Amino acid sequence: MENKKAWIYIHIPKTAGQFVKSRIIETKKNTSKIIIPFLNDKGFSPILKFHPNISFVKKQISLSNDERVGFIVIVRNPYDRLYSLWKWSTSNGNHSDVEFPGVEKKFEDYIISLGKSKYDGFYFMQKQTFWFIGEENSFVKIMKFEELNTTVKTFFENNGITWSNKKINAILGQDYRDVYTPKIRDMVIERCHEEFERFGYSLDL
Repeated sequence: MENKKAWIYIHIPKTAGQFVKSRIIETKKNTSKIIIPFLNDKGFSPILKFHPNISFVKKQISLSNDERVGFIVIVRNPYDRLYSLWKWSTSNGNHSDVEFPGVEKKFEDYIISLGKSKYDGFYFMQKQTFWFIGEENSFVKIMKFEELNTTVKTFFENNGITWSNKKINAILGQDYRDVYTPKIRDMVIERCHEEFERFGYSLDL
C-alpha cells in the first residue's frame, strides 16, 4: 500500500510543517514524489491553502482520489503540540484574527478556555483529527513529529526529498513536561483523548 506514485502532504499546524514544506520546495520537482497541494494557487484563502484537511483536498484535486496517490500526515504528542500552539499564539496571535487568535498569557488559562470551547470556531485551534476528515477510501500514512530526523527523514529521502537538520519557525521556551500540572494534564487528556488513542501517545508525561 505504501508504494505510491505520489504523496500529498497534509500540514497540521505546529507539527514542523514549515520545515517539511521547505524540504519539498527546495527539492527538484523531477526527483520528488511528494506534493504540497495548492502551493501556487491564488484562489483560496491562506488558511485553506496552507492547512487544508484531506476532505478539502479530495474535493478540489481529482488526482488525490486516485488509488496510486496517498496522503502523508505528521502528528505530534498532544501535550507538546498544545504547548507549542499556545507559545506561538502568545507571540503571533491577533485578538481580531479569525484564523489564529491571541490567547491567554497563562498556559493553564488557555487550556481551561479550550475545555470551555472558547476556541472551537478557530481553524488553527482544531484537534489534530480534524485534518483527517475525508480520509475514507484513501491511504493515509501517519508519521510522528518526534521521529522527524529518523523515520520521517528516511521516508522523505526514499521519496526523493533532500533533507536538512536546519530548524524553521522554532519557538524557544521550557520543555512541555516542565509546565504541566496534574490539573492541566487531566484537562488535556479530556480534550485530546481521541488523539492519544489513535496516534499511540502515552498519557504519561
